[in-house]
Amino acid sequence: MHKPPVEKKKRFLLHFEFQTEEGKTGRHCVKTHDPKRLEDESLEPLLYDPANPSFAMALDELPGTARLDADGNVSVKDPALGALSAFLPGLTILLALGLLAY
Repeated sequence: MHKPPVEKKKRFLLHFEFQTEEGKTGRHCVKTHDPKRLEDESLEPLLYDPANPSFAMALDELPGTARLDADGNVSVKDPALGALSAFLPGLTILLALGLLAY
């Protein structure tokens, strides 16, 4: 039996550069099938660990609808979904700790 060829989606590699508060240059690369999501702002908001700027992520890489408001604070379109996405991993951790204590 002949299988039809699997269509491969084109992947894009996007490079971002940012300045830390200490003035150091950080870099972050994203592989994506949908670059539009990461190109929708003139400056893409990046989150990084100040102790280790090589650990960075574009805000648009996060699941859900996280956005920056006018004051630069992270906000979500539907807070209930954000609470649910935090609840499930938290429940998993509690169950695992309960099994370890047992």
